[in-house]
Amino acid sequence: MNKLVLLKASVVGFIFLISTSILMVCLHFMFPNDYTVCVYPPKKSNIKYYVATFFNGFMVHVLCELVVLNKWYCKK
Repeated sequence: MNKLVLLKASVVGFIFLISTSILMVCLHFMFPNDYTVCVYPPKKSNIKYYVATFFNGFMVHVLCELVVLNKWYCKK
């Protein structure tokens, strides 16, 4: 796998991270939750979710590159 694929995968992961973060903020304001009855309420900000979101976008791009889906899509 060449460096260009990894660079493009990083860009796709970053775009995925930004778009998902914006979506989650909008959903949070549209549907706020009351966690007063929860024993373990969620933390305000947890970095592992952001890392997982970036990694998901990164891996989707790399997998599409490995199964030649990107090349097929560009031809069509």
